[in-house]
Amino acid sequence: MGANIQSAGSRRLNKIRQATMTDVARRAGVSQTTVSFVLNGIDAGLPERTRQRVMDAARELNYSPNDAARRLASQRSRTLGLAFYDISIVTDYRQAAATVMRAVFKAAEKSGHRLSVYTTHERHETGEDVGTYFAVPVRSREVDGMIVWDSYVEAERLRASFDEPLPIVTLDRQVADVPCVVPDYDEGVRSVVNSLVADGRRRFCLITHAAKVYRDVHFCAAFESAAREAGIPESNLTYTQEGPADPPTKPTVELIIDDLLQQPKRPEAILCAYDRSALAALIHLRSLGVSVPDDIAVVGCSGLPICADDYYQISTLDLRHDLMGSHAVELVLRMVRGEDLRGSKVVVTPEYVRRETA
Repeated sequence: MGANIQSAGSRRLNKIRQATMTDVARRAGVSQTTVSFVLNGIDAGLPERTRQRVMDAARELNYSPNDAARRLASQRSRTLGLAFYDISIVTDYRQAAATVMRAVFKAAEKSGHRLSVYTTHERHETGEDVGTYFAVPVRSREVDGMIVWDSYVEAERLRASFDEPLPIVTLDRQVADVPCVVPDYDEGVRSVVNSLVADGRRRFCLITHAAKVYRDVHFCAAFESAAREAGIPESNLTYTQEGPADPPTKPTVELIIDDLLQQPKRPEAILCAYDRSALAALIHLRSLGVSVPDDIAVVGCSGLPICADDYYQISTLDLRHDLMGSHAVELVLRMVRGEDLRGSKVVVTPEYVRRETA
């Protein structure tokens, strides 16, 4: 009886046995090498009809490649990593992180890769920042390369990882010779300032974050340059820095707005280096009865989906995370294939999206 049960079980197992590459080759009438070329996306000069025959055979057999075996054989995981700051700590960071994640995911998927997400920072229950080493997944071959979107991770860690060498690309940040994809803040901010000046606005307030990161520094420098080119006197420019409410190292956007409204000559336009700052400014101005944009125009920077919400309709400098993600994936894959891209920088031109707040 036992032997019969085992035999029946064996027959059932045989019936559900997964198709192999040999099965696909036999069904398509080609060699296993040809099947490997087609299923791995390798351009071997095969006729289109041969490629299609292999794809049809794989689909008919419901063939699923053994990812673990492919990774061991090729030393490739067909997976890319995206590392950014812990969104459970910085709540306002979440929508921006989701925007970047979607852009990188689409670019990775288009190139036939999966995407794994990692955090660059973790905290103990005591609040101590312990910092996750983002390069570990690359070393363990969980991923082929890593895209890092974090303004706070130490520059030395990024540089040391790249020098090992590891395929790493930074987004919206430039560190030594590490390949990067950054927005052209000069061109983008100039388009915003010129548009506001054309509407007759001459007094401006700039709100950046308390941290002096790549975006803050370059956004501020671009604003100074654009205002100077437009003939705006320095006396008409106000520079402010917001900070987190806890701990209160710098004033919140609401406190900045309250102070601006007390000035004899209140600004006619508020430019924010972050969309979330523009959102906070808009909500507070409305609560105080200030008309936006009739009294004060408000413009953010990033291009978050919430800016297009019918209730807000916030003008923003869209950094084009879709293009940034696509370029970052391309750079990583070029390094995975062995190219030396040390010092490479791709500059993406932002798009000024004018809505009801300006």
